[in-house]
Amino acid sequence: LGFFDIVGGGLAGILTAGACMLLGKKKLGKAFIIAPVTLIPALLVSSWLSVILNVPYFALALSLLVGQFIAGVVSALLVKSLARAFNMEK
Repeated sequence: LGFFDIVGGGLAGILTAGACMLLGKKKLGKAFIIAPVTLIPALLVSSWLSVILNVPYFALALSLLVGQFIAGVVSALLVKSLARAFNMEK
């Protein structure tokens, strides 16, 4: 999908990683990273994909939210496992 997807997806990824880092610094539980991993990419990417693909924003956002929720849960499980493996569990 070109330029918008490359730049926009990169920015969404940076914002998501930053939000997860801030949650980690706040010492919140690992499960809290589900929210930024789910919401930030799904809602941002939907904004330009709906225009490019000529699909209603709400329908596209809902579809991406479902997929990103799965990614969010897997991310939280991965972070928890890695923290345990590297003795960083608190």
